[in-house]
Amino acid sequence: MVGLDETKAILRIETGRELTASRRRLRHIDYGYAATSHSSQGATVDRVIVNIDTLRSVELVNRKQFYVSISRARDQITIYTNDRQALRHAVNRNREKAIALEEARIRIQPQIRQAQEVPRRTISHSHGIHR
Repeated sequence: MVGLDETKAILRIETGRELTASRRRLRHIDYGYAATSHSSQGATVDRVIVNIDTLRSVELVNRKQFYVSISRARDQITIYTNDRQALRHAVNRNREKAIALEEARIRIQPQIRQAQEVPRRTISHSHGIHR
């Protein structure tokens, strides 16, 4: 909002372009609040607006994040996206956190397969005592 008087409002958009609108045309505009879906966990609100950029990483756009975002709405949800076709794939991605032991196992497996078989010795049950 760049300017406001009795008859008009002047808005500047991110490209730097200024838009002028009659105040009579803006009567439907009211205060609004924004929150991240992480901070809104556990909350329920009347209306939710979600922006999903399908080019973002799986850490940002995935099944769990999508559920958290849309499940906050009581009455209405509006989803904005950059690619309607890619949206289905992006919100169905699964981002599971791996524990350190799983990561180590995945990295060690190829090395185990490459290791040569070590000849085995049979240990007698006499525990080193000869009779």
